[in-house]
Formats: sequence, structure tokens, C-alpha cells
Amino acid sequence: MKKLQLTQLGEEKLNKINDLILQDVDYYDLSKEEKLVADIGMYVDEAYGENKFNTLEEFIEEAMSVEFVPEYITENRIKRRINKIKKSIKENNCEIVEIEE
Repeated sequence: MKKLQLTQLGEEKLNKINDLILQDVDYYDLSKEEKLVADIGMYVDEAYGENKFNTLEEFIEEAMSVEFVPEYITENRIKRRINKIKKSIKENNCEIVEIEE
């Protein structure tokens, strides 16, 4: 099994984002990157389901089923979300790690 976790850089960015939100900055006023880091933080903190999976696709599909109404969830939206996570991994904001059952 695997899980998604923030890197040290991702944690630092999330702390800054949380400070902005505490200062009444609206989520929708954040940059695309800030929103993505905030969303990853919610995935890591299991806001949309258990942070334990075999494939990233499985994880994103399950998270989206909690986050959105079924009509919103399409293959293209799932793929876009996966690509955003992969981009964030390349930018060293998060990583996928193996966990023991």
C-alpha cells in the first residue's frame, strides 16, 4: 500500500497558505499552485477519505467521489487531477511513499 504525503517544502508552503487563510484570504483568491498544495494537504489529512491506496488513480477517484457529485466526475477530470498531483510531485511538494499494512 501507498500514501500521499507532503515533503518538507510542501509543509512549508501549506503553513504559509494556512496563515493566509487565517488572515481571511479566501481559498479562491489563492494561486493555482497554492490551491493545489492546499488540496494535497486535505488529501494527506484524509479530508476526502483514507490516505491509503494501491494506485494514484484509485486514490483520486475515491477522493473525488467524496468531494464532488457523481455527475461532475469524469475520466478527464480524474486524469487532470492525477496530472496535477504528478506535477506537484515533480515540484517536490509531495511524494508517494510505501506503507506497511
